Amino acid sequence: MDLTFQEQVLYTQSFKSVFNMLPQDKGSKLLSHVTIENGLKGEGAVASDQIGKTDVNEVTDRYGDSPHNEVEMKRRWYVPRQFDWGHLFERADKVRTLGDPQNTIATSAKNAFGRKIDDIIIESFFGTNKTGKQGGTNTSFDSNNVIAHGSAGFTITKLEQAKELFRKYDVDIDNEHPLVVLSPKAERQLFNETKYASRDYGEPVLDKGILKSFLGFDFVVKNRLPIDNSNIRSCPVFVKSAVGVGIWEDLIVELSKRDDKKYLWYLYMNQMFSATRLYEEGCLEIQVSEA
Repeated sequence: MDLTFQEQVLYTQSFKSVFNMLPQDKGSKLLSHVTIENGLKGEGAVASDQIGKTDVNEVTDRYGDSPHNEVEMKRRWYVPRQFDWGHLFERADKVRTLGDPQNTIATSAKNAFGRKIDDIIIESFFGTNKTGKQGGTNTSFDSNNVIAHGSAGFTITKLEQAKELFRKYDVDIDNEHPLVVLSPKAERQLFNETKYASRDYGEPVLDKGILKSFLGFDFVVKNRLPIDNSNIRSCPVFVKSAVGVGIWEDLIVELSKRDDKKYLWYLYMNQMFSATRLYEEGCLEIQVSEA
């Protein structure tokens, strides 16, 4: 039995609801660790204004002029990128399962979009970002924020160096725990170090044998981190306020018959998003030898 128009609308809305209710970690491991800016408008790049430091004045006279203090203003740009996904159904009864919270198609699609968001976050983290009043300045990753591999794997010393850099830059890591994104091999390297670390470092926090936090850092493992021809892996380290994801509009979901595909039902999804570093001081790179 085919679908009525009302069923078509119902199943489209149901699928969208199920998709949005699935946990964020269905696919994306990084989205909950960055600053999200929703509802961006237009087809072009969108600015994100960052307010920097300012200073106060000591009052040394009784009837002096009112002060005007400069406030550091910086502008980052989200450059939109659009992604879509589609699936053909051979039978209408399969479409009727789209509203089921256990629907495997919804989970698969969520995973696909989530992985893509993580890819864009990592790519933008290490890549050239658009900055300046009109977005005409290209800003590369700051080489001063790179902790070199030193022909070694992921060590506790590198975490200490990262913490020192954050302190040097006045990044508030007391209230924002930095996130370290590890490759599987880097995770094993660091885990082996924490097993033999002095108790002065504090106990690593494990969840079912998985390293979750240590030395004030949180950890996530990703398989898709960049690695060069010398097997040097780049691991991002950042605080939430330093990395942004811009989302242009709510997820587009369409369900229709395809007359070019023998009138099979077709589910289509589309979303536009982007990512950028919001300020350089909150973004570090730890290089790891995986040779």
